[in-house]
Amino acid sequence: MIQVFIILTFIVFLVVFFFNLFNVIPQIVFIGFYPYALFITVFLGILLFSASYIQSRFWLITIKAMISIVLVISLFTLILIVINARHLNGYKKKYSEYIRTVNEFTKVEGVDKFYKEDFNRSIATLIEKSTGMSPTFKNNGILISDNEHYFDEIIEAISKAEKHVHVLFYIMRDDNIGQKLKTVLIDRAKQGVEVRVIYDALGSFKLSRKYINELKEVGVEIVPYNTVFKSLVTGKLNHRTHRKMIIVDGVVAFTGGVNIGDEYLNRDKNIGIWQDIIVEMEGDSVNYLQKIFLADWYYVTDKKITDIYYYGKTSVENYLPVQMVAGGFDTGWHEIHQMYFTLINSARGRLYIATPYFVLNDAMLESLQTAALRGVDVKIVIPEKTESFLIDWLNESFFKEILRSGVEVYKYKNGFMHAKSMIVDNRVVSVGSANLNMRGYYLDYEMNVLLYDEQLCLRMEQIFNKYMKMSEKQKYKDYEKLSLMRSVRYIIGRLILPIS
Repeated sequence: MIQVFIILTFIVFLVVFFFNLFNVIPQIVFIGFYPYALFITVFLGILLFSASYIQSRFWLITIKAMISIVLVISLFTLILIVINARHLNGYKKKYSEYIRTVNEFTKVEGVDKFYKEDFNRSIATLIEKSTGMSPTFKNNGILISDNEHYFDEIIEAISKAEKHVHVLFYIMRDDNIGQKLKTVLIDRAKQGVEVRVIYDALGSFKLSRKYINELKEVGVEIVPYNTVFKSLVTGKLNHRTHRKMIIVDGVVAFTGGVNIGDEYLNRDKNIGIWQDIIVEMEGDSVNYLQKIFLADWYYVTDKKITDIYYYGKTSVENYLPVQMVAGGFDTGWHEIHQMYFTLINSARGRLYIATPYFVLNDAMLESLQTAALRGVDVKIVIPEKTESFLIDWLNESFFKEILRSGVEVYKYKNGFMHAKSMIVDNRVVSVGSANLNMRGYYLDYEMNVLLYDEQLCLRMEQIFNKYMKMSEKQKYKDYEKLSLMRSVRYIIGRLILPIS
């Protein structure tokens, strides 16, 4: 009976503690600290429960010591997260310093003409002020959604490199496509091309030492973004670089939702058909992607590369407004959240969204509901199944509130839909690495591209319609009255909301 009382008291304490913690400290600090708090809570609960049954003085002293150590580490981690959230760490300083240094190389003309349209001005001005990235206008852009095709395009572009190749991915695997990438990078390095690679230490933790050494042996500079140890001592284990980009000779670049792994080529039978999108770009926009890569390179290596050699003048004359949006936990303005929020609120006719993770805070939920209620045609496609049943429960937990306002939700049933894209009124399409979840809004370092072009919007609409044909439309009546079991599932799913 005493043990039951201890457990109930502990649960009540946790509810009160987390409620007050969320209301007292800044939201971004709470979201950053939440996974640590969740682990600590479970660990302390196990220790306290064990202590109620243990009689041995030695083990009781050991448990007390462990509790003390965990609390000290927790306090240390919380302090680091507060420091990161206040932009007092190295990333914000180095990133901003680098962007300011090279801005002279990447100035563009034509901004005044572009800003004459209210729609363009409201979105582009926000992004420029929060990220330092203005729109560029002399560009070519292609949306690629065919799995085999986008890797073929990437490999071919790298194989033609003459000066430098820059690669950044959250996930790099030592599998078939990983081997193809390694082979072409080694070939270029042997021909005297400068090759630099950044991979996320946690996302690519399975990348073999042999793979890395083979690249280093021929002169490829390959470095991890924040090793696990560095992440722990800086309080950034929960903040990864989720960006994906390849820049070749400062002339052609690729970015989007695709990592380096065979699952992106439909070679994982457990996943099935993998749907994703990347953007291939030429023109002034490539210089802006180059800035983002080299700013990250400066952060992870302390090497500040500012030579104009890496920033060329484009020969492209085609008019295509393009704007880069880079964001992260400690970059200043939660740029990705601001971008999605503004795009949703700017929609007047239609708003189409494809995202594998559908996790909304109050602002995003109300924005989507309000858009639908004021007559905007809002359609959202998400996968029927993700990599975790908890995420599936979390995704579904928003359906009732969204469907009630008139938003149409579709579950993609033909594999895994991993694309992160948004179309607004045939005026702008967003494609990139950022999901509609807390990791995309706040926690990870992300990279999206805005393409202000009607034809590319129509191309994206074709891709979106393909997704919808392989999806099942959800009905409000199926979520209006939830069974007790489904309600419990959704509550459990919401527990991982801050870390999803």
